[in-house]
Amino acid sequence: MLPDPNSYEPLLKKGLAARGFELVKIARQLSDGALEVEAYTLHAIPQDDRGLQNETSPLHVPVPVTLKVTLDSQHSIVSLQGGVPTAKALEDAGQYARTLMDNGRLEGLQGVEPIHPTHRVELNERGQRVIRRKNFSAF
Repeated sequence: MLPDPNSYEPLLKKGLAARGFELVKIARQLSDGALEVEAYTLHAIPQDDRGLQNETSPLHVPVPVTLKVTLDSQHSIVSLQGGVPTAKALEDAGQYARTLMDNGRLEGLQGVEPIHPTHRVELNERGQRVIRRKNFSAF
């Protein structure tokens, strides 16, 4: 049984980030001691998609994945399984981005003035342009 998640979550988060994942939550500990983890991986939207023709670098959308992670006694990642988004998750991510663009909810695109932005394009630590929630809208 693992100790309190506060003792290992920062190392888990860092280890996952080094492998291209963003920790969302630790879902549960499995019977073999491994962790089931919910995370995001980034999916690049095709440059020829509407609204992206003027962009100089790819735009990425976070896509949910489930991982099985095994940690050692120092809480470092020993093994990682899963993490491949389903075809449906990739399709949904592309549709999500298109809906934001079509409805003027995404700020940070070149040559596009958003109507009421709820999301923005941010650079992550790897220099990738990622869609992130800015705020909520009641409209």
